[in-house]
Amino acid sequence: MKGAIRLINNKKGMIAVEVDDGDYTIVELLCECSPEVGDEVAGNLHSTAGETIRNITQQEDWSVYIQDFHASRAVAIKAIS
Repeated sequence: MKGAIRLINNKKGMIAVEVDDGDYTIVELLCECSPEVGDEVAGNLHSTAGETIRNITQQEDWSVYIQDFHASRAVAIKAIS
């Protein structure tokens, strides 16, 4: 599954990814990575577990924990704030 980073909270190490179906996946970063709004990512974005996702834009693999998926934009904003 692919998506694009739409929201970032660097202080909390959280991002929200808008996936192909329009829903948001809430992701906790477990790596020393530098997400940018608009970066394209791919991986198992419909899971609530530790995963490795690929930042296609930056050509990096990231260790993450998926906290929620099928979320609305409003839920995503609240979750990473």
